[in-house]
Amino acid sequence: MAPQQILTLRKGIVEEQVSSSFYLVKDIFTDDLISVTISAREHIGGLTFSVGETIYIIVSLYDLKRGRFYSNHQARGINIDFEAIKRQLDNGIDPLNLDKD
Repeated sequence: MAPQQILTLRKGIVEEQVSSSFYLVKDIFTDDLISVTISAREHIGGLTFSVGETIYIIVSLYDLKRGRFYSNHQARGINIDFEAIKRQLDNGIDPLNLDKD
């Protein structure tokens, strides 16, 4: 039996910068606030976001309120096609609600 996918990608708009590596992001589909962190490497590298900026977040299906910033180099080694999910989000399709009509 294949393992179930427990990570997914969400798209959101930065609402507030709480600290230098911690943001509150509003999910564009559900309007929920997601607590987002960036990795230490990205923080040291100077990565910051502005309020109103659109970003992608990796979240667990078990807790959709916390996540981490998605970048292509971080997703290496994970057997999930985040690029396909990203294309769905860019086309306005919520991958968590595909079976609802």
